[in-house]
Amino acid sequence: MEKQPLLPSSSSSSNQNPIQIDPKRKLHRSKSTPSSSSITPSNNLENHLAPYTNPPYFIKNNSILKQVILLLFICLIIGIIICSFFMDEFKSKKTYPIVDALYFCILTMCTIGYSDITPNSTLTKIFSILFVLITFGIFHIILAYFLDSQRNTHKTRIKVALLLGIFVLCIGIGVFFMHFVEKIGWFDSFYFSFMGVTSVGYGEKVFKSIVGRIFGSIWLVFSIIVFIRVFILLVEIRVDERQREVEKWVMEHDMTIDQFHAADIDNNGFVSKSDFVIYKLKEMGKITERDTLMINRQFEKLDNGNFGRITLSNIMESHY
Repeated sequence: MEKQPLLPSSSSSSNQNPIQIDPKRKLHRSKSTPSSSSITPSNNLENHLAPYTNPPYFIKNNSILKQVILLLFICLIIGIIICSFFMDEFKSKKTYPIVDALYFCILTMCTIGYSDITPNSTLTKIFSILFVLITFGIFHIILAYFLDSQRNTHKTRIKVALLLGIFVLCIGIGVFFMHFVEKIGWFDSFYFSFMGVTSVGYGEKVFKSIVGRIFGSIWLVFSIIVFIRVFILLVEIRVDERQREVEKWVMEHDMTIDQFHAADIDNNGFVSKSDFVIYKLKEMGKITERDTLMINRQFEKLDNGNFGRITLSNIMESHY
């Protein structure tokens, strides 16, 4: 039995028409054919002939993105309302409460932290910590939507756990140093340490001693690198989970007539194993049409005789 090439060559019978089925035509099953229930889960042929619809994960992800953006907008509105009510507990040059609140929330979300508006009470400092955590979580979901990853999830989770431990340790080291060396209270030490390692900071003068500034120069660089790495790995985990959902959906759904025609890349009336593998990889988003065309061109370059296969003599000819 002649082997089928993995990718179609230019010599493939591309002029042959694919199988056309008139949906209005009545189909009769031969006595020698298996029952329709063994071919398709549904006994209704029209359902099997239905056009290929967008899989649920596309709709789900678009819906999630809209929900997350809405959540970010709601979070910003709530932050503005809270800040405007407690603006007297912020140290700043006042303009208009809502404008000042919007300005402070945007600076915090973007981790800029100019010193013109700074929290000046325990309540506003707690709010700032919670606001940073919530907005960073929302940004991490949005970033994961636009990225792709093919990493080992198990190993990534282990790395995240280790880096989270190191991140918490960095905060703890900063708290103890600020409390015992810079003589700052426990809560303020935690507040300054958290804002420092998340690169927010509101320009407060924390390290005033020589030892403190030497420590801060080393501690801040290391802590921020750890924080960024944790953030990136969390995004990669979410992206990998989304990819696994895609793969699961693709593998659990049976092939329809329309999908059969799409998978029959040779237009020869049947789908070979290589055709099926390529089609499924395209569905999973692992390869694109451009990828297959590039590989096809490379195959045709090696297949000098245009026989639909590569032999050892073809390889030797390409090197000499």
